[in-house]
Amino acid sequence: MALKKVCNTDFGGTVEYWRVAKTLINWVQEQAHITVFGYLDEATRQAGKAPFVVENFVFEVHRDFGGVKTPFQFSPQDNVVDKAYTLLKAEDFFTGSEDV
Repeated sequence: MALKKVCNTDFGGTVEYWRVAKTLINWVQEQAHITVFGYLDEATRQAGKAPFVVENFVFEVHRDFGGVKTPFQFSPQDNVVDKAYTLLKAEDFFTGSEDV
């Protein structure tokens, strides 16, 4: 899974293929740290080339033990990568992105 969204870079080019590279859930601080790699396109990623851009995001998350807690519940049984993409798609940075 990845996200497709064309973004201009500070280097004058564009990046359109975004993949979650790393996730870290800090249960004590109730935060999700997500590192996303941006590639020129999917073919570049598939060819094993290095990412062009690295972005880091931090989200407030809460454990779900059957109660209702907001803004975003996270259970140890959840697929962390799927949840990471859900969090990212709600960010302004990824508004209008599509799943690829």
